[in-house]
Amino acid sequence: MFERITPLGWVVIGLVVLFIILLNLNLVALVRGQRTPRAPFQFLGKTLHTLRDPYRKNNEEAAELARRVAELRQAGKAEGEGADPPDNLPQT
Repeated sequence: MFERITPLGWVVIGLVVLFIILLNLNLVALVRGQRTPRAPFQFLGKTLHTLRDPYRKNNEEAAELARRVAELRQAGKAEGEGADPPDNLPQT
C-alpha cells in the first residue's frame, strides 16, 4: 500500500501532520495562558465570532442608535417640547 505513495505525497502528508501538531500545541498553550494569540489566531477568532453571530456589528449599531434616540426624546421632554405634533395642523 505504501509503495504507491510518491515522494511528493509523503511531503504533503508530513506537512499536514506537522501543521496539525503545531496547531494543537498552540491551542494547548493558549488554554494554559502561557502566551497570547498571534495575528493568524486572532483572525481565526474574529472569523469564528462572525460565523456565530453574523449580524453582531449591525445589532450593536442599532442598539447605539436606539440609545441615542431615547436620550434625545428625554432631552426634548425635559425642555418642555411635546413629543407629539399638535392635532390642529392644516391638511396639505
